[in-house]
Amino acid sequence: MMSPDRNRMLSDRMRLVLVALGALALCVAYLWRGALSSDFWEHAAVVRELAARPTAPQHPLLQVDAPHAYVSPYLLAVGLVARVTHISAIAALAFAGLVNLVLLVLAFRRLLVRLLPNGEAAAPYALLLVIFFWGKDAWMWSGFLHIGMLGYDVAYPSTFATAAMFLALSFLLDALNEDRRRPYLGIALLVAFCFITHPPTALVLFAALAALFVARLHAGMVVHAALLTGAVAAGVAASFAWPYFPVLDLFTDQPPEFHSWSSVFYQTVLPRVWPVVLALPVLLWRLRADRRDPLVLLTLLLAVIYVTGAITGAYGLGRTIASIAVVVQIALGAALAAWEFQRPAGRRWLVPAGTLAVLIGLFAYARPPLPRLLKYDPPEWREVRAILEPVRPGEVVLADSPTSYPVPAVTGGRVIAWRHPIYWVPDHAERRAAQDRFFTAVSNEDRRETQRRYDVRWVLLNRRRVHLDPAEEAALLALGCAVGQRDSLVLMDVRAGVSCTPPSRAGTSPAPTESGSTGARPGGRKQSGSWEPVATFIADYGDEDVGVYLVR
Repeated sequence: MMSPDRNRMLSDRMRLVLVALGALALCVAYLWRGALSSDFWEHAAVVRELAARPTAPQHPLLQVDAPHAYVSPYLLAVGLVARVTHISAIAALAFAGLVNLVLLVLAFRRLLVRLLPNGEAAAPYALLLVIFFWGKDAWMWSGFLHIGMLGYDVAYPSTFATAAMFLALSFLLDALNEDRRRPYLGIALLVAFCFITHPPTALVLFAALAALFVARLHAGMVVHAALLTGAVAAGVAASFAWPYFPVLDLFTDQPPEFHSWSSVFYQTVLPRVWPVVLALPVLLWRLRADRRDPLVLLTLLLAVIYVTGAITGAYGLGRTIASIAVVVQIALGAALAAWEFQRPAGRRWLVPAGTLAVLIGLFAYARPPLPRLLKYDPPEWREVRAILEPVRPGEVVLADSPTSYPVPAVTGGRVIAWRHPIYWVPDHAERRAAQDRFFTAVSNEDRRETQRRYDVRWVLLNRRRVHLDPAEEAALLALGCAVGQRDSLVLMDVRAGVSCTPPSRAGTSPAPTESGSTGARPGGRKQSGSWEPVATFIADYGDEDVGVYLVR
């Protein structure tokens, strides 16, 4: 007969599995519906470039001679998988996200089991809280794992780096709790990985390593102090040898917009995190039991970093608020697990039931953005992908900013600017201004100057996003030959000497391309109906002509 402790452990693990499966189902829903964000497209473009040229990648977005800051070990691994399996960058990155989630949950559980006396029981509570325990309009940024963002950023390097951070912290606990030396090698490797892949996560990792060490500090820890210091120093030093970009510049040569964009982490903070603020007393409860409680120490360290960002104007430090929330959510999860265990056997169900009721209430209150499941809204990027069939890798496509997102990932083409700050491209602000100006009421001479300056081969007009009066639109369409038309999209070849009859404003049927195609993908595959199954995802994206990219 199974012991009560064994029964409880299996029950706790089953709860965690159920929560993880729910999160996985959410991420599959995003994948199924093609709900992909601008960040995803940038990462997918990097994956495509690394699949084509893993040892000497070019800039994946712009036609410039510069490295790209997202060429990380994580995306290199995904790119190599795409190269070997011949699936598209989009498919490789999307499915890497599902693997990320599994690794994140496993690393999260491993850390909590070593960190907390009731870590096994606390893990499912803590994971639920990380996903749901937020206010309204929580920040939609990478590194945040709440219900509104998880489906978007599960494939991002920040999520993989978070899993690596949890694993590194569990290694430190292995070393300290069991007086072992070998885990420090793993810590050094994971520090290097996080430092290269996602510096904001590396900063939190440094603070967490310090907090855990101080919490476990006792006589005879000099050797461990030296080993931990050496592991962190070795990891940072090893990151500087990364051959794809100068890692130190991520900290010393940040684009001007980096901190100004991050100022959002200091705006309307309370409405977004008020549940976490209400849970802060649980830290005092932990402090009464242990004056060096690691979760309390880590919260204080992260709060100091967060406040430093506000005082100095280094607003990028404000991203630590995501980690502060996670630490408090872990503390609350541990408290809920303890309270459940303290209830009489017949009433223990009240704690999980009450927790679920509160989280469902918060979900209904916050109403986070989620993909629609019952009514299918085809994502615009599928139409963009279809009309861009004539575009070859390396050719520059000029479109408005949102319409530009899929271009590098689905074609291997380049754009002239990107929505987010770009390292090592000093004229990027000028490029962004030229992109925006091109689709306003300016002269065609101004537009031709933009074409010449950035070597533009194709112009993609999206009438849903660019609103010109008929005369202005006619002038823009006179710049070249319209080779494809699909719903609101018009693709023009603007090479010198190319001319043809502009398309009608009302037309929605695809116009013939130079090769006689209609803008559909090779093989003539149509998008399936309103319930496109997950199983067709690889088939849908797996026929990308990577070979052409390799030989160009």
